[in-house]
Amino acid sequence: RAVVMLFSRAAKVMRHEYGLPEGEDGPMTSATLLVVGKGHAVVAHIGMTRAILVRWDKITRLSRMHSIAARMIQDGEEVPDDSPLHQALTQGVGQPSQLRVEVACCKVADGDCFVLTSDGVHAFIEDSELLECHAGIESTSQLADAIAGLAARRTDDDRTVIVVDIEDEDAEDEDEDDEADD
Repeated sequence: RAVVMLFSRAAKVMRHEYGLPEGEDGPMTSATLLVVGKGHAVVAHIGMTRAILVRWDKITRLSRMHSIAARMIQDGEEVPDDSPLHQALTQGVGQPSQLRVEVACCKVADGDCFVLTSDGVHAFIEDSELLECHAGIESTSQLADAIAGLAARRTDDDRTVIVVDIEDEDAEDEDEDDEADD
């Protein structure tokens, strides 16, 4: 609930900055929020950014695209890769109607890696390429640069990459978890 209120407040501020009356269509943008606590993570997402969990050389997508094309593909329709429908948001910060923020929760373990990307990145690289980058780099800043650099060789679209590594103090403490289950 707090995350939805945060995104709604951001939408209200954005609409005010553009001078839009209540209920009128205006610009929308994407937002992804990652909160990591002791043993758990919460991802709140709206729009076209992506949140990915890399664990033991496996990718788990924690968000999905909120575009017209994504909805059509989900419904079994074919959409050409160059269609402008890939850029047309169905949900975003700034929209006049009620926000439907997608929220995912997961346990975190030592060595987990969260990768948050804009569509200028994930639209141009495959999951297998992201895993290849991850396997060869230790530093979060080097990994972010490698992923953005790979996308930059394929597009001049804007690119944002945020990498968060989970270390021992962020991961779930097995002893604490066992006690909580008793």
